[in-house]
Amino acid sequence: MHANHKWIVSTLLLSAMGASVLPFAAPASAASVTKLKSDASRLDAPSVSEKAADQNDPQMVEEMPEMRTLYSKQYLMDDGSYETMISLMPLHYVDPKGSYKDIQLRLEPVQQVTDGAGLSTSNMDRLPISAAESSNSIENVEQDRKKQQDSKEQQESSSSQQEQPQDSSQQNPEITPVPEPENDQSDKQTEEETDANKNESPAADPSGPTVTDATYTSSTVPYVPVLHTQFDQGYALTSGDSLHILPLGTQSATADTSRIADGVLSYSDAWPSTDVQLRLTERGIDQTLLLKSASSPSAFSYRIEGKLQEDGTAGALSVQPVWAEDAAGVKHEVQQTIRQHNGAAYLDMSLNSDQLQYPVTLHAATGLNNTGLSQEGTVTSALPAAGRSVQGGLLVGVQGETTFQSYLQFDLSMIPAKSEILGARLQLTASGSHGLNGVLQVLGNKEPWQAGQLRWENKPASYEADQGQLDLQGNDSPSIRLDESLITDWVSRKKPNYGMQLVYKSANNELLTLSSSENVSEAARPRLYISYSTDGMQLRSLAQASIRFSYDYDEQSRLQTIQFPTGELIRFTYDKAGNVVKREYIGN
Repeated sequence: MHANHKWIVSTLLLSAMGASVLPFAAPASAASVTKLKSDASRLDAPSVSEKAADQNDPQMVEEMPEMRTLYSKQYLMDDGSYETMISLMPLHYVDPKGSYKDIQLRLEPVQQVTDGAGLSTSNMDRLPISAAESSNSIENVEQDRKKQQDSKEQQESSSSQQEQPQDSSQQNPEITPVPEPENDQSDKQTEEETDANKNESPAADPSGPTVTDATYTSSTVPYVPVLHTQFDQGYALTSGDSLHILPLGTQSATADTSRIADGVLSYSDAWPSTDVQLRLTERGIDQTLLLKSASSPSAFSYRIEGKLQEDGTAGALSVQPVWAEDAAGVKHEVQQTIRQHNGAAYLDMSLNSDQLQYPVTLHAATGLNNTGLSQEGTVTSALPAAGRSVQGGLLVGVQGETTFQSYLQFDLSMIPAKSEILGARLQLTASGSHGLNGVLQVLGNKEPWQAGQLRWENKPASYEADQGQLDLQGNDSPSIRLDESLITDWVSRKKPNYGMQLVYKSANNELLTLSSSENVSEAARPRLYISYSTDGMQLRSLAQASIRFSYDYDEQSRLQTIQFPTGELIRFTYDKAGNVVKREYIGN
């Protein structure tokens, strides 16, 4: 066997804004070298066929799965810094080992269901966690991570007061050894084993009413969903708390199951001239009603089993505001009422059918509550005391005499408090922005708010200074560079993180629609990217240094060694299936 040999020379220039930096091995500090080795030992080197990276900006090396949270992914950059991508929609679910895995929106058939949450003797083992624990497990993982981070920060503060710093590894308690991420091939094997075990029979969860029709659930989302082949059986979600939603006055309708791999069930004529689609999302179950003609009902009612409150919440779950869109693309508000009758809760939805152009789609969603740190909302001056669903998008600007404002808030708790913020950008997607020439601005909020209770009359006040702005000029995917000082204040807790307000200003009083986290396309959803370095790193401009690494591959293009400029090595060992089983540091 011979080895293919590849040399990579990387020279990056420090930008004028000071955004490109590297942990460099200063002669006086062996800890900086150790940190670089520690990072490199977790890396996968570029593939043999990889092209040379653009050396003007830090390039992504790999995701760090051990640093995932429910709403974020962390990446190691080739200059030693980190970039965090934060979403408003959950990105991960918790597997039985307590690890975060990428959400997969797929349904799995179950033949029998014996409880209100939809768990049966044939599918319990395929769920990531039991119904009663599903919310708590995610919350516990998040809380444990935050407690560990807070504890480390307290230890660092105490240590800095009592001791003199010895080296950068002691000055930087936020960076700690982490478990090796699981290999992708191992994940694939686990999925194959899961599919092979679908007919095993674990114990049932003993809560709720008995249901006997064919049922579908999923083990790859951060909640426990239950959907039925018969539409009149409704659907259910469990995440610590449970909601079972039963439609009333339906016709006989059996699900089209051809798209269960996409997490979708469809029902024809569930009500007169009305089709229904139930679709898994990262947060819960979306229900879309297609009103095909004027003979379709304009009002729909559901009986709710679960502790649904008047504000639409049930512990960790909530019923989202409903909205509609007609064939002309005009969005319509839907009146939504929660009422109590004879000890039972009911949800009523009604739509003013005047001047509607059919077909009309009515959108309703039930799922996980916003955490309070990850949320979004739109308010309008036309309905000062009413909330508005963001499923139709985030609206900003003016339409006629009506003003719209939108708000975003991202959870930043995964970023160590003493990090140096190198850059931040807000990625948005605009709908129909061609011909618009206004300016999209970002303002920091100085008051708290909650998406479910956000109204025009109680919208939060914002700081007057722009935190970022962009001339739109038909740009469908605006990426707004944000002021690092505000992000630094939020991360360091100097100022509370109340999120941001989006403002669109144009000479023609235009209305701009931005995709919300509810958009079907994951790529279109709002994302916040934050680049940072951690406290304790010794940083130096790469304009003053070149770093030369050697990567060796075997005949199967598998990485064998990474050699440092100092001659030290990271050696990789594989099993027969090609999985990395050992990463070994070898000194010179």
